[in-house]
Amino acid sequence: MKPILSQSLRNLVNRKAVKQDSLASSLALIAEWGAHWKIYMSQLHVFSCRARWDEKLFSSHSRRDKRQEKTLDGHSTGKMENTTSPRISN
Repeated sequence: MKPILSQSLRNLVNRKAVKQDSLASSLALIAEWGAHWKIYMSQLHVFSCRARWDEKLFSSHSRRDKRQEKTLDGHSTGKMENTTSPRISN
């Protein structure tokens, strides 16, 4: 009876070792995935910030171009109108 008990005990220990090993490997995979996810999210944040900055930059250029076109149509000098200082009218 003793060999049967020791065999079943060995099987139980082996199963627990396999479970612990698979748990450890699962945790390692989760940690690795988490590290990759963190890198991905930081790159995504940088990309979205850069996209917003580009959008602001290009929208300001397009506004300036439209204002310049309007002044070219409205004035014969072809210079951009200074919108910051008040106009002096005669």
